Amino acid sequence: HNGTSVSSNSSNSSSMNENTPLLSVEMKGKDGNSNKNKANNKENLHDAWKINIQEEEGIKKELNAADRALFHASSSGDLEELKKLIKRGADVNLKDYDDRCILHLSASAGHIEIVQYILKCKGVIIDAFDRFGNTPIQDAIDHGYLKISKILRTAGATIKNPILAVKLCKLSAEGN
Repeated sequence: HNGTSVSSNSSNSSSMNENTPLLSVEMKGKDGNSNKNKANNKENLHDAWKINIQEEEGIKKELNAADRALFHASSSGDLEELKKLIKRGADVNLKDYDDRCILHLSASAGHIEIVQYILKCKGVIIDAFDRFGNTPIQDAIDHGYLKISKILRTAGATIKNPILAVKLCKLSAEGN
């Protein structure tokens, strides 16, 4: 096997069950090209490899109890529980059935302290899109949480929707 790609599905692996997502793995060299047939070339032995692992389209990971607790804590405003879950290794970028992450949920519910805590977490994606095309800052604006939108903007969130950008400018001009 040349090591450049791996495909896996539940039909050819006895260790996987019906809840295991299908994965595609592709390895590329630092030049961005697939390194098929280059493994034997000594110049490429120490090439920097990039591994892309992506769930196949339409396959969703089933949320476990800890995942559901993470979403509940962020949407209900339970900062202490959220801190415990994240310290135990919960993924701050995990997405629910609507592709909403905990930053979406806390921003749209007006939980300022939770938004601030999530923004301090390593690796958080500030401009995550949900299945409706919204980002956490867009949710904050839509629900009237302008202080949260300012916090997100200060943290680097961007407005990708021109209609919301105009709305935010109007609110700013009004002193909000």
